[in-house]
Amino acid sequence: TTIPTSTPTTIPTTTPTTIPTSIPTTIPTTIPTSIPTTTPNASPTTFPASIPTTIPATGPATSPNTGSTTNPSTDTTFAPGTTPKSTIPVSTSITTSCVPLRFLRINLVTAESEEISITWETDNASKQTDFTVTISTVNYQNQFQTENQVAEFTDLKPDVEYQIQISTTSCGQQQTITEKVRTVASVVEVSTRITNKEFTPGLKNESSQEYREFVANFIDELTKGLPAEIQALIKSGQVTISISSIGKGSVTVTFSFATSTNVTVPLSDVKKSIADSLTNSSAFVIDAENTTISDRDSCQP
Repeated sequence: TTIPTSTPTTIPTTTPTTIPTSIPTTIPTTIPTSIPTTTPNASPTTFPASIPTTIPATGPATSPNTGSTTNPSTDTTFAPGTTPKSTIPVSTSITTSCVPLRFLRINLVTAESEEISITWETDNASKQTDFTVTISTVNYQNQFQTENQVAEFTDLKPDVEYQIQISTTSCGQQQTITEKVRTVASVVEVSTRITNKEFTPGLKNESSQEYREFVANFIDELTKGLPAEIQALIKSGQVTISISSIGKGSVTVTFSFATSTNVTVPLSDVKKSIADSLTNSSAFVIDAENTTISDRDSCQP
């Protein structure tokens, strides 16, 4: 009697009551509440808000502005309203300014009987340009171009005033500088009176035919009476004869006889040769009492 009663009563009562009550109550309540609440709310809130908001706002705002500002000429469909205000007109007015080169001075290096050398300075020594250099007198001109700021002129005549001009074009403007230089020489100044010629108004006009003919005849006649050595120097250009003036009295003539310092003819020999040629002329009668022959400083015109 003792064994059957205890066994059935204890086992069925304890086991069913504990297991069903604990498992269904704990598991369903905890799992459904935690998982649905946390996972659905986190996913929709985080990803949709970040992705749509960031990409549309950044992409359209950045790409059109960058393209139209940096390279407006490449695609005219970008920002048409801002194209006239691009950087092209602004940069053109700033970067196209040009400062013209200007001359400062001409420096005389040497001035000899047959040669002149010069240099010149500008306000921008580093600016490369071509210079046109011209040397001239009334009856002579020589011109050349150079990139250097130095020039040398050779085969010149003694006791002649040369005009030197240097010009260039800079920033569309013509720039010019001019200097006059006289070559050195041993100069004899002569004044004489011709008694067999009458003075006429045409002899005062250097452009008249009468003046030119008289000068040519006088120099030819004077040259013919000089020694052959001096005639050769005249032909080579190392000796020059220049008429300074023609005046009344019957006719008075003043002229200069310039000899290059590169020749070795003594000045005393030159004076004697001039006096002999005037005295022995067959075309002109010279008044010896009114004839003077003297030295002149070659630096004076």
